[in-house]
Amino acid sequence: MLGRIEKLWDNETDKGQPYQVLAIGDHRYSLWDKKQFGKFAEGDTVEFDWKRAGEYKNITTIEVVETGNNVSNGSNGKNERIVKMSSLKTAGMVLGSLDMEPKDKVLLTVDTARYFEKYINDELDNEPSSTPKSKARNKDSKHKYHGTSLGL
Repeated sequence: MLGRIEKLWDNETDKGQPYQVLAIGDHRYSLWDKKQFGKFAEGDTVEFDWKRAGEYKNITTIEVVETGNNVSNGSNGKNERIVKMSSLKTAGMVLGSLDMEPKDKVLLTVDTARYFEKYINDELDNEPSSTPKSKARNKDSKHKYHGTSLGL
């Protein structure tokens, strides 16, 4: 199964045996393998298997697919997805009227969206477009439409 850890906490049995409880979706799962303790955090996307033990669901195998730890604002990647979608929508609007093969247009739209995303995240070189380096980059650009470089 695939799911995101909504909550995670340590617990122990009446006899003092430690285990962890993972709230994934609408279900709670018990993790008994002490070697796995500390490897997971709230927000992580995990792939796991489980088996029923009475009324409990015990995790048998678990592996992190994507960590949610790098999102410090608690958005669980929502802000990043909003930036990506906004960039993709803008790129689609900018390139929408181009007369190209659909596959090429999709690739160009995604590349352009990535460029916009880098701009939004302030990850671009802050060079004026008239510098020799940027002119060379534009000249060698793989993004061309009817022989005109799009400079991406």
